[in-house]
Amino acid sequence: LFDGVAGPIVYASPEQVNVVAPYGLAGKSTTSIAVEYQGVAKTAFIQGVTPAAPGIVGNGSGHAVVLNEDGSFNGPERPAKRGSVIVFYATGEGATAPDGVDGRVAVAPLAKPMQSVQVRIGGKPAEVQFAGNAPGFVAGAMQVNVKVPEDAPTGDVSLYLIVGTVSSPAPSLIRVQ
Repeated sequence: LFDGVAGPIVYASPEQVNVVAPYGLAGKSTTSIAVEYQGVAKTAFIQGVTPAAPGIVGNGSGHAVVLNEDGSFNGPERPAKRGSVIVFYATGEGATAPDGVDGRVAVAPLAKPMQSVQVRIGGKPAEVQFAGNAPGFVAGAMQVNVKVPEDAPTGDVSLYLIVGTVSSPAPSLIRVQ
């Protein structure tokens, strides 16, 4: 619960809960978060709220989960070509237009972040072709389609997502040829 408002649960187990922060947090500086499990409320805690908190979906080993232009998964055997378009997924887009609906599966018209979205690949600015709700996923999951810069370095290179003025934390990696 975020200030008493339930966040859509994506996954839950006795040890872990993955939840989407409600869109109603927009404009707030803090929120009180409480977890309830089997009817028992845990002690609430206060958490800071920022306009965006981008995080790239990864595979657990530092590499982003990326689809290459041909639909294959990006990796050592299938690197992205310079100039090709890749797709990756992220969270933390912040407020959207039209307004996001908590727990809704994203369908057209797809909501887009109200703040600017930028991507850097290997330290180079990359052309963002689309950034918005990921079709078929719960609202709050963002799909980003971006063109790999022609002058991007090759090998394992950094991937950063910037929403407004907030950058994703530690770099995710993608493979470029």
